[in-house]
Amino acid sequence: MMASWGRLAPLIVRVINACPCLAAQLVMAPPRVIHATAAFLQARIAMGRDNDPATLAAEIAKRDPRELLAEALGGDPRLFRALDRCGSTVWLLQEYEDLAGLLRGPLSDSVLGLQRFHHATLRQLREAEEDAVLIAARHVLVHDPALVGDLRAMLALLRGLGIARDIEALPHGAGRRAIRRRIEADLARAAPPTPPFAAPSGWRHCESVHEVQAVGAALKNCVASVMFGTTYIGPFLIGRMRLLRTTDEPLGLAAVEEVGPRLWSIAETQFRHDVVVARHRRAERLRSSLAEVLNESGHALLDQHPFAAIRHLHEEPSQLGLAAAED
Repeated sequence: MMASWGRLAPLIVRVINACPCLAAQLVMAPPRVIHATAAFLQARIAMGRDNDPATLAAEIAKRDPRELLAEALGGDPRLFRALDRCGSTVWLLQEYEDLAGLLRGPLSDSVLGLQRFHHATLRQLREAEEDAVLIAARHVLVHDPALVGDLRAMLALLRGLGIARDIEALPHGAGRRAIRRRIEADLARAAPPTPPFAAPSGWRHCESVHEVQAVGAALKNCVASVMFGTTYIGPFLIGRMRLLRTTDEPLGLAAVEEVGPRLWSIAETQFRHDVVVARHRRAERLRSSLAEVLNESGHALLDQHPFAAIRHLHEEPSQLGLAAAED
């Protein structure tokens, strides 16, 4: 029994010693009574009122648990019933206050639809109350509270880029697909920072996520989808990767990654309807012309990503078909 009271256990022991009849009452009590009593005791401690065990025992024995809860957190009748879904271990006062606050807020109906309350879930839903878009998405968030943090991050990005348009008009009760469609529509308008170097001959810088996706769709690669192209789309939007496309056929896409101060490396190239020999020739021409325009801008093109050296050094000589050298 005492384990379920957590850090209130020593106080409960003193309260029961002052009024032994409470032992049976609390052992048989449903979860809502235990939680109401815990909230009451913590509120009394927080207020610095008379915490004499005999006084507390008398109040717990004589007063209706609803009264105890109302003194601690207000008299919402839904809160008392909801405490049955809080599990068998008492919560901290702040966690009870979070639940009470949610029941007073715009997400109350969604919260009451939960079968079980968890601290992390309530904390995330409290955060969702601060944003009109998240309130509109409440029916999704209440079943997947972890999505609150994901959506907050995405909203911060879209708003920071000044392109949060469709998502800001999210209708109340929207489902996952509607949320996803609006985010992807907004993201398609996103443009990267101004390129720090000119595009080499025969190539030009992609100017938006929409353009990148269109090229990706034509080449049937991962950047056609925001979901699968995050390795490229994210760095592209913050200027850590430049995505170049050919100006003529065959259509090609090159990912040029910033790997250090004014240092760049070609992460990947792809051409449509290409054979291996032609692909290598085109990649080499791109490398040569890109090195020139980077040098003109005070930048440099590296043949390898710098950290490739670390990976290489971790490989055993036997894996490379070489004789081992002395350390």
